[in-house]
Amino acid sequence: MTFERFVRADQDDKKKQAHADVARRYKLRKPDRRQQESRMRIGGLTRVYGFRTRYGGSRLYEFSDDDAGREDLRILLDHYALSNPAAMPRIAKTRAPWMSESERAQLIEQVGRSPRYWTSKALAKALNLTKAERLAMGGVPTICACDVTDDERKAERRRIDRERKARKRRAAGITPHAASASQTKPWESAGFRCRRTWERHGKPGVANLSAANVVNAPEKIATTACTSTNPGVGNVLPFRGASRKGTAGGFAVRAEEPALKKSKAA
Repeated sequence: MTFERFVRADQDDKKKQAHADVARRYKLRKPDRRQQESRMRIGGLTRVYGFRTRYGGSRLYEFSDDDAGREDLRILLDHYALSNPAAMPRIAKTRAPWMSESERAQLIEQVGRSPRYWTSKALAKALNLTKAERLAMGGVPTICACDVTDDERKAERRRIDRERKARKRRAAGITPHAASASQTKPWESAGFRCRRTWERHGKPGVANLSAANVVNAPEKIATTACTSTNPGVGNVLPFRGASRKGTAGGFAVRAEEPALKKSKAA
């Protein structure tokens, strides 16, 4: 019995070790969040730098030979260091051809040793990216505007989400809330005082009723309910507030047949 317990415990330890190995391999294969954001943000930086006229106004831009150009090059290399470090020498030579080999190598070594992860707010402030520029460029993913507060940004995000959901509902054929029956109230145009009565009578539209029918619709419904021979008609209450006893709020509901009363008494 003791030997069986020992074997079972050894098997459990092997399973735990195997599961730990699988989890470690999955963790190594899983891409880093900063790496993904940096890769996505490179396209936004290219759009910002290419949009500004001081760098040529095109995607084939070159940084200027000054402090501002060196700072923008450092920002761009920080993102390449987190997403694609092997491309840093080529990018530095393409975007700053005026830089000497020694200065370029020193900058690449410095960035590769300690790359900075830029948040959306810090990057917007460093680039001085305004809301007007973002709108002119058609939006810049993962980079916000420096002249927009957090509350304004949340409100804008909610507005965009509402519009996206509204487009999705329209594509699915769902009726908008402004055009729904609860807002348009078609039963009033059809001459009914209650929506439930209008639905019970097949939801007649205004086009199906003449002016006389619209005016006389309640009286017709009352006459039908009181003169029908169907015992179930007594359950019909055409107007809101109609009472099952008497005529309060509507009209008198048809009483039970005398034959039915006698059968119940018997």
